[in-house]
Amino acid sequence: MKNIIPKKILIRAVNVYKTLIITSEEFLNKPLRPHSIKVGFGQKSAFNFDKKQIRIRIEILLDGVDRTKKEIGLHGEFGLEYHLQVQNLNDFVSFENNQKNISGILMETLMGIIFSTSRGIILEKTQDTYFNGAIIPVISPKDLLETQKSLIRK
Repeated sequence: MKNIIPKKILIRAVNVYKTLIITSEEFLNKPLRPHSIKVGFGQKSAFNFDKKQIRIRIEILLDGVDRTKKEIGLHGEFGLEYHLQVQNLNDFVSFENNQKNISGILMETLMGIIFSTSRGIILEKTQDTYFNGAIIPVISPKDLLETQKSLIRK
């Protein structure tokens, strides 16, 4: 397996497709700053091996909570889409049972890049809101990679 070469990873586009902050009537009648923020996340990836491109969509849900961890009626939903090109993508592809697999180290690297970028975007998008600039925690890229799902608020 080859080494990751950062200059061969290109971010072609970042699209914010959802940014939503929802407050309950109860919260609006008595707004309070969240003591902490509960975070949920999920992602879906798609690949174009011929063009050496990867699309990753990440969804992040935020819930403001009080000191007792009770939700306070402040919610956020964010969806971001990343288009990446990995110029040496074929170096990280293996074949197993007639299926292409991408090495975990490459995907974890890409997840680290997009989650870090998403943290900054969400901080900016939540400035001047009841979230007061939400700083979401650092996570393991492997945890994000393992989600392989879309989040739907119930």
